Amino acid sequence: MSEFESILYEVADGRARITLHRPEKLNALSLKLQSELSEALWEADNDTAVHCVILRGAGRAFSAGYDLTGADGNVPVSRVQSAEKRYRGGRGIDDDAWQLERAQRYRMACSTCTSPPSRKYTATALPAAPTWRCSAT
Repeated sequence: MSEFESILYEVADGRARITLHRPEKLNALSLKLQSELSEALWEADNDTAVHCVILRGAGRAFSAGYDLTGADGNVPVSRVQSAEKRYRGGRGIDDDAWQLERAQRYRMACSTCTSPPSRKYTATALPAAPTWRCSAT
């Protein structure tokens, strides 16, 4: 999927490889990168040829955390949004609350990426659904 700018996405041998590709910023998570990461994870989830996702960072760091500079902050709500169309404008408390919720959705997509490496996640096989436990090792 070459339309991503902040990540690299490739699928081979049943594995989706997602590379955070902002080495000059130590792969700090901007809103644009979070949006693309969310989209790539949904794409991998929907692709029946993908059985696992490998998430890695380009350069010398996996990720330095969130990008607090506000770079890449103007992320469209969807890829079909264009400058030629008129959209609802105005900024009110509802708009601010919606923007906070939107950013939270992107954060949730990579929340497990920032968990300490000393934690080990295991699944307990149950007939209905797996139960996830977190244990420090």
